[in-house]
Amino acid sequence: MTTHTFRHTCATHMLKNGAPIRHIQEMLGHASLESTQIYTRVTINDLKEIHARYHPGESV
Repeated sequence: MTTHTFRHTCATHMLKNGAPIRHIQEMLGHASLESTQIYTRVTINDLKEIHARYHPGESV
C-alpha cells in the first residue's frame, strides 16, 4: 500500500459517508476542487442511490 492509495481510499470513504467535499479538499491541502475530485470515486450504484433518494420524480 502506498501513501497515494491511503489518501485516495480515505477521501473516498469520507465522501461516501457524508463528508463535504470542501472539507476533504481542505484536509488534503488542495488549492483547487479539481485536484480533490481525482481522489474521490463515486460508483454508479452510489449515484443511483442518491438519485432515488433525492430526485423529486422518485418520491411520486
